[in-house]
Amino acid sequence: MRKYFDAQVCALREHYRVITWDQRGHGQVAFVNEPFSLWDSADDLSALLAHLNIDQAVLLGMSQGGYVSLRAALRYPEKVQALVLIATQAGVEDENQKVVYSHLLSAWLENSLTDEIAQSVSGFILGGRSQGPSATVS
Repeated sequence: MRKYFDAQVCALREHYRVITWDQRGHGQVAFVNEPFSLWDSADDLSALLAHLNIDQAVLLGMSQGGYVSLRAALRYPEKVQALVLIATQAGVEDENQKVVYSHLLSAWLENSLTDEIAQSVSGFILGGRSQGPSATVS
């Protein structure tokens, strides 16, 4: 996912110190074989800031990163100078959406992630088109 944000990171680095990090179970972080929550990820973010001797930061989070950034701001308001939230939400999913996600997860676990399923959800997850010459996903 890091390459997905390369252009934004490069542009921001011209004027700001930019730090990207992998949450538990994502990117270069080893698979986590125990339950953890978005609140745990917010704690991890706080620990990272402390480790880097950063007293305050502007947090930018997209999608799940927004959930984590918002929780970090709620739990550690003294560490958050500002929030930039993109394609995320503050509330919880309604019950119907939880059912849809549950069925989708079950299908992935039972059948693995087929090309058909990947194409059907890629536009929803990544935005833009999933087919054709202007596709965001090939």
